[in-house]
Amino acid sequence: CVAHVTFTNLKCNATDRNIGEFDYCYIKAVNRTHKYVSVYFKLYQRPLSNITLNIKVFRKSNGYQPFIPTINIDLCKFLINQKHPFMIIFYKITKQYSNINHTCPYITDVYVDKMYTGNLESDFMRYIPIPEGDYLIRLEFQYNKAEYLNISLYSKVLK
Repeated sequence: CVAHVTFTNLKCNATDRNIGEFDYCYIKAVNRTHKYVSVYFKLYQRPLSNITLNIKVFRKSNGYQPFIPTINIDLCKFLINQKHPFMIIFYKITKQYSNINHTCPYITDVYVDKMYTGNLESDFMRYIPIPEGDYLIRLEFQYNKAEYLNISLYSKVLK
């Protein structure tokens, strides 16, 4: 039985506005059970390379507690040689909805347009069994080892 995932909240924060800022960041309902996510990051500093992505997953239990160890990925190296198993699944889901489907450097604004939550169930949850509960997925992007943006995606997993 594949779990059902629903997004409950999305928060985007540009921590270094010299590099860029969010034009929009929202979740929109498709129907009662599924939603989609859209994010647009306006890039001011170009070209942008040497990007690290830290993925942190928390589960709600007396506040949000770490659920798995932090996953640190050199994003530019990953885009050249896609070897990280967790990131391969995540990338497979997002690349069809975004313009992040090329190697570094990034010279244009970056977006994810209407990423459908139903694909998480079919493409992600069948590979990684996750217990029911409330989760926070925090994506922290760094440029030259300094954070420039973070995205917090809140979700609920039901069996």
